[in-house]
Amino acid sequence: MSTLGNDNEAVDYAAYPPGSAPTPPAPVSPETAKKLTNLAIKKGFAGAGFTDALRAWDVKRVIDLKQHQAEAMIAQISVLPDVMKQPTAKKAAAEPARRKLSIIRPADWIANPPPDPEFLVPGWLPTCAATVLYGRGGAGKSLLAQELMTAGAIGGTWLGLNVEPFRSYALFSEDNEASLHFRQQRLCAHYGTDLGAITAGGMTFTSGVGEDVTLMEFTRDGKPVLTPLFEELSEYVLDHKARLLVLDTAARVFGGNENARREVTAFLGIAATRLAVRMKGSVLVLAHPSRSGEQQGHTGASTAWRGSARSLWILGAPNAKHPLAGIEEARLLKLDKLNDGPANKTMALRLSESLFFDTVCVESEEQRGERVFLAALAGCDSDDKAASGNPRAGNYAPRVFASGAQSDGLSLDTLAGALERLQRGGKVSETEYQDGSRHTRKRLTLTAAGRVWLTERQAEVEGGAAPEDPDAEPALVDLL
Repeated sequence: MSTLGNDNEAVDYAAYPPGSAPTPPAPVSPETAKKLTNLAIKKGFAGAGFTDALRAWDVKRVIDLKQHQAEAMIAQISVLPDVMKQPTAKKAAAEPARRKLSIIRPADWIANPPPDPEFLVPGWLPTCAATVLYGRGGAGKSLLAQELMTAGAIGGTWLGLNVEPFRSYALFSEDNEASLHFRQQRLCAHYGTDLGAITAGGMTFTSGVGEDVTLMEFTRDGKPVLTPLFEELSEYVLDHKARLLVLDTAARVFGGNENARREVTAFLGIAATRLAVRMKGSVLVLAHPSRSGEQQGHTGASTAWRGSARSLWILGAPNAKHPLAGIEEARLLKLDKLNDGPANKTMALRLSESLFFDTVCVESEEQRGERVFLAALAGCDSDDKAASGNPRAGNYAPRVFASGAQSDGLSLDTLAGALERLQRGGKVSETEYQDGSRHTRKRLTLTAAGRVWLTERQAEVEGGAAPEDPDAEPALVDLL
C-alpha cells in the first residue's frame, strides 16, 4: 500500500527539458470516485473508518486521488470481506444519528390557547412525566401503587380522589406473585370488584423477585445504555396501551449511582420520561430514602432525584408534632414537588387490616374548636338566637355553646380561644340588631368567608380528607 503514497509526492515538471517531462497522472474520474466510495462503505470503511483507511494510503480525500491510485485501491479493497470489524467502524455504527433541534416560534401559538396540564390523578400525578415516590421499606409504597392501579382499572376513587379509567403495568422487583395475589384479593374486596374485572380494565404486572430487572446501565465513561429488558418492557406497555407504569424499586431498575446527578438525570429523562411521553401517561418510580439524601434534606431524596423528577411524593410516619404521632397504622402522603401545579399538600392515611390505605381526617384541638364554634353559631343564626361576643353578657357564645350538646366535649376556654382566632381571621363578625325592647345590641354572625370555610371543613371531616397543616410532614428521619 505504501507504493500508492509515492504518487502523491509533488513532481516539478518544469525541471524536465521540453518534450521529455512525464505525462501528469490523470485525475480520478467522478465514476471511479463514486465506485471507490460505495465499495468502501460496503466493506465497512464508512464514516471515521473510511477516513482511517484513506489515511493508511497517505491521502486525504477521494477527490485528491489520481485515476491509477483509485483503481489500485479498488483492486485491493475488493478482496476484503464485507463490513470489516474495525474498532473505528464499529464505534461509528454504534453512535446515534445526530438529531436536529426542533425550533419553537412563540408566534405559532397566537391562534391556539395553551393546553391545561394533564394529570392521571388530579393535582398529584402528571402525565408525560416521571414521578418519584419516596418511602422506607415497609411504609406501603407498593401497596399504595397497587391500590392506584386497581382504582384506575375500574375508574374508581383513590384516597378520595376521582380517577378516570386507565390501563396499567407494574414491574414489582420486591414482591413475589403470592404476595401480589394476597394484596390484590383484599384490594378487590375493598373496591367491590374482582380479578376478572380489573384484568379487563387493563391491570397487569410482573414479579421480578430474584431476577435482574435493570433497565439502564452505564459504561465506564458514564454513558447510559438501555438494557434489552427496557426495550421489551417499552414494547409491552405501548402495545398494552398502558397509561401508568410503576417501577418498583429504583435500586433494582436503575443500574447507576443514585447520587450521581448525571446518571440519575439520564435514567429519569431517557428511560422514564421519554417512555411516559410515548405512553401519553405517567411513570411512577418507587424509591427508598438514601442516607446521603437524608443528610441533604428532610425528605431523604437526594438532590439528583428531586431535581430530575417532575413530581415527588413522600410516604412516611407522622412526626412528633402531628396528632397521629405514635399510631402504628398512620401514614402521611406528602406532595413535596409538582412542576405543573401547587405542591406541599398532605393526606393523612390509615393502613387497614384488610390491606388498603384510606384517608383519615386529622384535626388539631384548635381546628376542631373553630369548626365546632362555627357550626354552633350557624345554628344560632338559623334559629334567630343572638349569641354575644361579650364575656359579661348572659348569652356569651362560648359559655352558651360549652354548656350545650353542640360543644362536642370542648371546654369554655377552648371555644373562647376559637372565637378570638375566628374574629381575627374574618370568619366571625359582630352586627347590630334591635331586641324585643327595641334596644340596639350586638350579636355574632358568620361572615361569607366563615360559611365557606365551615362548609369545606365539614366536607373534609365527613370525607376523611386531611386539612392543610404545615406540621403534617412525614418523618423520614425517624424511619431510617
